[in-house]
Amino acid sequence: MLAKRFPKMRLLIIVNSIVAQTHPEQVEKAIRLLRNSCVESRVTETGKPVEATKIALRARYDDIDRVVVIGGDGTINEVVNGLVGSKIPIAVIPLGTGNTFATNFHIPLSLHEACEVAVGSNIISIDVGLLNHRYFACVAGIGFDAHVLHQLQPTFKRRFGKWAYAIASLRHLLRYRPSLVEVRIDGWERFKTDAWLTVISNVPTYALNFKFTPKASPCDGYIDVCIFFARSRIERLKQAALSLLGYHVHLNSVLYRRAKWLELVSSPRVLAHVDGEPICLTPVSARVIPHSLNVVVPKDWADTAKVVQ
Repeated sequence: MLAKRFPKMRLLIIVNSIVAQTHPEQVEKAIRLLRNSCVESRVTETGKPVEATKIALRARYDDIDRVVVIGGDGTINEVVNGLVGSKIPIAVIPLGTGNTFATNFHIPLSLHEACEVAVGSNIISIDVGLLNHRYFACVAGIGFDAHVLHQLQPTFKRRFGKWAYAIASLRHLLRYRPSLVEVRIDGWERFKTDAWLTVISNVPTYALNFKFTPKASPCDGYIDVCIFFARSRIERLKQAALSLLGYHVHLNSVLYRRAKWLELVSSPRVLAHVDGEPICLTPVSARVIPHSLNVVVPKDWADTAKVVQ
């Protein structure tokens, strides 16, 4: 049983319906632990696209103190899109495939520990990115990774879990065709190049612990941009391998910038995603929205960020 941190706290618990079907015992246990820690809670399952966004938007006008998401990065992203600009904090119980959000904000994968964090008192204000019409808390990608995510079948993800993305990436890495991109950054830099991947990120760590943007921080008022130029296939393999440690930023075939905004046009048009969800084709524009989302985090993370009381 969790300690009653906030006996008067009212929780809205949003559960991804697929997670509820695949991990019913864990979901039930999480709900039970959370309900024991507050005076009032409401549980809602989501199954349709953007349904979690609509629920989170309604929560802004209800008497809700905190929204807790039980699920993965896709459901978290939908809730983020409903809470940006409000004072209601988001807490996360990570039961997804990649759990990029949980990794970057040090949210434990242990169910009991994650619930302890979710009802804790450490709340920070973070930046979010905006790609066209969709907010993202962690990362947006243009080109290769969005293509891989689009090709992934739900059954394949359930079978291989977090390794599904790695397997699919290896299948497509050398076959994916780069595109000619024209990029404008903060109004002072403009260039054209052949690129196979552009990452726009708010956090340092991506899926499978790839460090595409190792200098990124969700509290610095910037988005970090990493563009992988298309040279040879050998160079592409080198870029990908060094990205595991963040050393790719030293290659002359990689461009790394901290930015307030970015515009990108490509030929041919390519897919873009936010937090692992493909949403549109290029052209895209992206910008940072500073300190616009409140997040419940462990104490060690809160000690290094701006705490909201």
